[in-house]
Amino acid sequence: MEEVKTDILSVKTSEGIPMDADAMRYLVELGKQTRDFKIVKINDRYFTNTSEGELDEIQPFETPVPYEFETFTLSGLVKWLREDVDKLFDRFPRLYIKVECPTTVSVLTPGFGRMNSRSRVAYCKALIPEIRFDRYMGQEDFLIHLQTRFKDTEDFDTVAQLAGNVRMENEAQTADDGMSQRVTIKDGVSAVKDAIVKNPFKLTPNRTFEEVEQPTSPFVLRIKKGGNGPEVALYESDGGAWKNEAVAKIGAWLEDKLADLNVVVIA
Repeated sequence: MEEVKTDILSVKTSEGIPMDADAMRYLVELGKQTRDFKIVKINDRYFTNTSEGELDEIQPFETPVPYEFETFTLSGLVKWLREDVDKLFDRFPRLYIKVECPTTVSVLTPGFGRMNSRSRVAYCKALIPEIRFDRYMGQEDFLIHLQTRFKDTEDFDTVAQLAGNVRMENEAQTADDGMSQRVTIKDGVSAVKDAIVKNPFKLTPNRTFEEVEQPTSPFVLRIKKGGNGPEVALYESDGGAWKNEAVAKIGAWLEDKLADLNVVVIA
């Protein structure tokens, strides 16, 4: 164990300022505590003694990193990495990009300093619209929701037509076997036709970064009679598998755009 010598810091008072008894006692106790003050080095770590005879580790001053940079698009994150404004590639052998979920990507440093700490130097958060699943909406609200938050696909048109054309009057009846739903459509005078809602439908909501292809997944469409007319709802039916697909696509996109930089993409 190596002992590192250090000078004791003396305490002085300004000339002419009187000191009361409590202040004098404080200085006496301080002198007792600091009289045998030492710094010791053990396995490249530094410790100081306490008044109780124990050792407290002196935490080293770590290499500071800039406050984490925030962006909302993958393109913006790629540009920030390429510009290397904070010269991070000069200070670290490589950076790590972690795709945390379909809407969040983080840039991390390797462990550094004597404490081997890791810092997040940037993150990217996708701005996506709220999509209301598992909740019934009025016919008009559902159609607006569908048109503003979903990509145009073959099943998209089918779902839009079913939700937009169904009419339920007092005489309306439904037949439901759990998989498909038969809605008898009437105009109040005579029957028009039967509409078969055959589930599931494959739809493509906007749920991740715009730079990557949005995952397509199955949904269950349900229609019921509400107080002011038909009500429509969509239920996700893939068990969240679309999230793994989105994460993989984000990772592949970043690897392609950053292939010439010293980064590791983890997705």
